[in-house]
Amino acid sequence: MWLEAKQPFVKNMDLDRWPKLQELTPEYLKDRYPHVQIPVYHSGIEQGPVAYKKQYLAEYIDDIQSAQNHTRDPQDIYYLGESHDWVEALEIKQIFTDYIRPLLPRHAFALQTPFWLGPKGSKTGLHAEPDGWNFLCQFYGEKEVVLVSPAHAHLIPRSTRFDGGGKTALMDIWAPTQRENSPLLKETQPLVFHLKPGDILFIPRWWWHAARNTTTSIAFSYRVETIGSTFLNIPSLCLIALHNLGLYKNNNCTCHTPE
Repeated sequence: MWLEAKQPFVKNMDLDRWPKLQELTPEYLKDRYPHVQIPVYHSGIEQGPVAYKKQYLAEYIDDIQSAQNHTRDPQDIYYLGESHDWVEALEIKQIFTDYIRPLLPRHAFALQTPFWLGPKGSKTGLHAEPDGWNFLCQFYGEKEVVLVSPAHAHLIPRSTRFDGGGKTALMDIWAPTQRENSPLLKETQPLVFHLKPGDILFIPRWWWHAARNTTTSIAFSYRVETIGSTFLNIPSLCLIALHNLGLYKNNNCTCHTPE
């Protein structure tokens, strides 16, 4: 069973069996939801500037398609990520539940299913999360994912920026100059996965990871918990509650634009 794994791995679900997933392209989303307003955020907010804005979906998809053919200033790249409404609206959660569920213990349950849509070059910075088990499901385009074992966490300079109960790195692992001078990359070799449509990447609890889209990309995460892993998450859940009340790192986080 997947939950017994201690190391990241990739499994391909063969999209030919799932026609509904094959139709989920940027063009399909643009035609079906052109006037839906979406919140997008500055790519790489774990280390870079924190900025959010709202766009109509059709406008955003026009933007990301134009970015496919042109080099764009990183400051102008925005990402639709951690969006929890789309998976339900597109009626795709059940497909992955049907596929993944037989591989999991009966007591496991999907707590979060965030949706990801972004142009070539959009990214997440290096971070680690308390999720019990995290399955990153790629079904349009391609992305590169870097993973670092928690055993090497002492080599990662830590940021004080709050990220939903997780941990963020101070270094930008995608910046060549920072990579060259990083003790992490001098003393260990991170795992690197290149995801294509149909690939499902398993990310174990507290593994550091960062993702960068190498083409326009659509994916979603299927985050699984058990009663035991939920109990372990109590400290993180308390910090999230305090943050949402404005009592903890209110202006030093990835979820709010600084005042």
